[in-house]
Amino acid sequence: WRERTRPRKALKQKKLEIPDMIAEEAMRVYDPSRIRRKVSCRVSSAEAALHGQLGLLPKKLHEESLLGSDEALTFGLPHHYIDKQRWLKGMTAWPKGFVGHATNLLRPSKHKNKDGNQRRTILYTLAGSALVFDKWENGYAYFVNCRKMKVDVPTMFN
Repeated sequence: WRERTRPRKALKQKKLEIPDMIAEEAMRVYDPSRIRRKVSCRVSSAEAALHGQLGLLPKKLHEESLLGSDEALTFGLPHHYIDKQRWLKGMTAWPKGFVGHATNLLRPSKHKNKDGNQRRTILYTLAGSALVFDKWENGYAYFVNCRKMKVDVPTMFN
C-alpha cells in the first residue's frame, strides 16, 4: 500500500497534478484471501446471477460480460457478512432489484495484461465492490436497511 501512495505524495509536494491514469503497478488487485468470510450466505453474487436467482436480466448480463473473458470475482453483499439473526425482518439474501457487482458486469477486452486477468486488476481497481441495482429506489431501500443494521455499503449504481 505504501508503495502506491509515494508517487501521489511526491506529485503533491512538487505541486504537480495527479494524472488521470493508473499505473499498472499501482492497481489494487483483487485478492480473495483478504475478503472477509461471509457468514450468512455462501453463494457469490455472480453464482446467484448465473443460476437465475436474481432474475433473467442479471443472468443475461453476467453471461454476456463473462463470454470469452476473465472469470467472475466472488463478492457477497454487505449484509452477508453479519449473522442472519441481525437481519431486518423481511430481508432476503438478494435484495429487490439487485443486478450484480459492477466489476462482474463489465467485460474487459480480450487483451490480457501481464497478470493475465483484467477483471481482477483493472476493473476491480476502477469499480471495486460497487453494487448495481435496476432502479434507484431499490438501491436506496437496500442502503437504508443496511444502515439500520449498522452495515457499511459500497458505492451503488443504477
